Amino acid sequence: MSNQESTEPLDQTGMLEILNKEDDAVDLLKSDEKSDEIADKKADKEELVAKEESDEESDKTDDEEELEIEEPTEIDELITPVRKKEILAAYPDLFKKFPYLEKAYYREQQYAEVFPTVEDAKEAVERAQTLQRFEQELFKGSTESVLQAVKDTDQKAYGRIVDNYLPALLKVDQGAYYHVVGNVIRQAANGMLQEAATIGNENSKEALQNAALVLNQFIFGNSQVNAPSRFSKEAESPESDSLKKEREQFARERLDNAVESISTRVENALKSTISINMDPKNHMTDYVKKTATNEALGLVKSLIDKDTRFRAHYDGLWRKAAETNYNRQAMDNIRSAYLNKAKSLLRDVIQRTRNEALRGLSVTKRKDSDEQRDKKGPVPPGRSSSGQSGSKDKAAVPKGMSYQDFLAQD
Repeated sequence: MSNQESTEPLDQTGMLEILNKEDDAVDLLKSDEKSDEIADKKADKEELVAKEESDEESDKTDDEEELEIEEPTEIDELITPVRKKEILAAYPDLFKKFPYLEKAYYREQQYAEVFPTVEDAKEAVERAQTLQRFEQELFKGSTESVLQAVKDTDQKAYGRIVDNYLPALLKVDQGAYYHVVGNVIRQAANGMLQEAATIGNENSKEALQNAALVLNQFIFGNSQVNAPSRFSKEAESPESDSLKKEREQFARERLDNAVESISTRVENALKSTISINMDPKNHMTDYVKKTATNEALGLVKSLIDKDTRFRAHYDGLWRKAAETNYNRQAMDNIRSAYLNKAKSLLRDVIQRTRNEALRGLSVTKRKDSDEQRDKKGPVPPGRSSSGQSGSKDKAAVPKGMSYQDFLAQD
């Protein structure tokens, strides 16, 4: 029956209702699609705004961090030199009790004016030592080490030295310049003659010999080809070399004698001072005292040798002494400088060595006492460590009898 109803033709009114329903469905679908499109656009816009805000916050954060990094830090306290007046106001007797501090105070000011930092001073010392070595080599007439050092350090600078050597020599000394160039030509002429002697063809041999003579005639004004000569006027005979060696040996012997004299006097003075102050209360044996004195003397010498600043000053005094032929004043200055340096170290060195010696001495005495006690063996029961019977002690002495009489009655 339902089939019959479905096959019945629709009237006009029913058709309109169906069409209206379809239009409503289409409109509804379009409305949903439009709503979804609007929602998607809205979501995209919100995402874009959120991203821009995030980027702005990130930029703001980076700027703040950058500002914090660039912000200068504050210095809590600026360390500056203190005037002597301020030091004495706080510690009136400081320089009286420690005179060395006053000298060190002024010396540090003078050093600071020349060398702002310790690194600058060390660099200056290294440069001075390098220049001193170069100076010694140059005054000996050798430029090998200087040229080698420049070549190894800076090839361009080495090239400029080579290029400018002869022009500079011409400006300084024309005679030296012509001497160097002349030696080059003499060496070339001699080389030509030696080469001519090895040629078998007589015509070629004669031509090369004539060329050498012409070159020598053109440069030196004569046909006598000489060997290269020395510009230095020093004698080159074996006698002069022997005399030079004798002078060097004599200077070395004088230096050795001066050093030995100073060393002996200084060592005797230090050893005497150490010995007097090592054991003022006579607690040590002679052997212990002698050993401690030698140890203290060796320690003082070691500390002085390790003081690079003093060693530089000390070596300078020896150079001045050599220049003055080791006169008495120069030798006294060397001796005083060493003793003053040793004096600043003696108190601590003697105290340390004395304590170690006395500590070792007390340990030795304790061991000896323990060994003697072990040799006697254990104390028998009823007897005291002095060997007396335990029954006859002071508590058993009758009244009116002395302890000696009581012991003697046995």
